[in-house]
Parts: sequence; structure tokens; C-alpha cells
Amino acid sequence: MEGVSSQDWIYDQRNFAKVSKHKIRKIVSYLPKGQPLKFLDVGCGDGRFHCITKHLNYKYHGIDISGVQLNKARDNGLSVKKHDLTKKWPYKNESFDVLLASEIIEHLLDTDFFLQECHRVLKKKGTLILTTPNIAYLGGRLRCLMGRRPPVIECRVNKHSSGHIRAFSYYDLKSLFKDNKFKVVKYTGSNFYLPFISEKTKHIGKCCYHLSSLFPKLSSGFIFKAKKLNMVSR
Repeated sequence: MEGVSSQDWIYDQRNFAKVSKHKIRKIVSYLPKGQPLKFLDVGCGDGRFHCITKHLNYKYHGIDISGVQLNKARDNGLSVKKHDLTKKWPYKNESFDVLLASEIIEHLLDTDFFLQECHRVLKKKGTLILTTPNIAYLGGRLRCLMGRRPPVIECRVNKHSSGHIRAFSYYDLKSLFKDNKFKVVKYTGSNFYLPFISEKTKHIGKCCYHLSSLFPKLSSGFIFKAKKLNMVSR
């Protein structure tokens, strides 16, 4: 426990940059194509998703709380800002065409504020791609039956923590999007963990990839594509 003082300490010490090729492929399939678009990577870390915007000719921007990770992004020439996502974001209304928020919302106390800021900085009919773990994934359900805690929920803070303070099912996320003026266009699973079987081997990994698409509500995580709806004036 010594030295663990805050969530940003966790993000300075941990490297969250590793993302499976399967997940990147699915995220790319959800990104709008066409003219060059202005893209914000929310919780960008060291700029791990810059790779997916290169061939699309997006104008990449990133925002994160970790100065350590952002220095790595700046070393690679990326345009990034240091900011606490629980405070109003340092961007004007309707600044971006596309937002990617990958594995971020589960780290935040006020999830409604987070989606409201996503809505504010997105242009009209802008696209939000959001990924997060699924508390109701197949392995998690089996762990609960055995009286064990699903690993997407954390009960303590130490050097191995990921900083998760929220957990979501499909229905939780659908409700959050609706309440914050987003329309879900499509969704899929990001991966599929089979109990006692490693998904890292080539053939098992391919099987898990397809299972997560076939049974997204049982997958280990979600990838949502949502469109910004206009606020109704009163």
C-alpha cells in the first residue's frame, strides 16, 4: 500500500497501452470514413490509438491525467493535453467529429458528467466509440456462483490496481447513453474469456474473437458506437 496516494498515481505507474489486434480491428470498423475528421482520444495515455487514425487521415488529439504517459505521446509528436476528466474539458463546444473513450468510464465516479462532456465537445451527429469491461461476462457469472468477485470490480488499491470504481452490464450502458442524449448505433463484444482456457493461443484467440461478436452480452467487454442527438430545448 505504501506510495499509493491517488488514481493518477496508478496511471503514472501502470502501462495500459497494450490492446489486442482483434479489439483494434473492431474499433476501426466502427470509425466513420470519408473526409479528414477531427478525432479526440479520451484517456489517451501514451497515444496508443494514434495507430488507428493514420490510414484514415484523422487529425489526432488526446487528453489524459497522467503526465508520465503524456510525455511519451509528446515524444512521438502527438497533440495532447493534461487534464482531469472529472472537470470541464478544455475544449469548445462541438469541437470534434469523433471521440474514442476506451476503457475510461469504469474509472470515473460521475459517469453522467463524463457522457455529458462527450456530448458537448462532439459536433452535431458526431460519433462516440466507447469500450468498457462487462461485469456480466460469462466467466464473471460463474465466479459469482462460486462466491468469487469478478475481476472487473476492484476491492482495494495497490500497485496492481487498474483503478476501476464502476462496473457495467449492457443494460446499464444502454440506459446511460439514452439519458445523456446518445443513440446506440451498434455494439459488439471486445473479447470472450472461456473459463480455464487461455485466449492467447492462435486458434483459441480466433474462436474467442468470433464468440464475442456472436454473444456480446457474455463477452468480457463491450465496444459501443453511438451518435450524438441534439438536446431538446424547452
